[in-house]
Amino acid sequence: MILVPRDTKGNKQSLAALDIMVPGVFLNVVLKYSSMYDTNLFAITFAAVFASLVFSVFFSIWRSKTTPAMVLPAISAIIFSIGFANHTDDLWKFMIKH
Repeated sequence: MILVPRDTKGNKQSLAALDIMVPGVFLNVVLKYSSMYDTNLFAITFAAVFASLVFSVFFSIWRSKTTPAMVLPAISAIIFSIGFANHTDDLWKFMIKH
């Protein structure tokens, strides 16, 4: 669990390991596909997932409540990988196979 300071009173916002692992599993598949077929896809998808995680943490700090942080990174990983893939059908076949 990663704890991020939320305010000056000592309250902290947590980011669970599961929130990082779920998009990480998807990024692992994109990395394998990217190394074999589409070299730029992983960098774009990784940047989108990282930006989504940062946005999720700042959003939960702003709300002062715990929010599930894996939803936005997982959705952005899917959208960006499909949007920037050279051959979308091959990417989906690769994901189902591996």
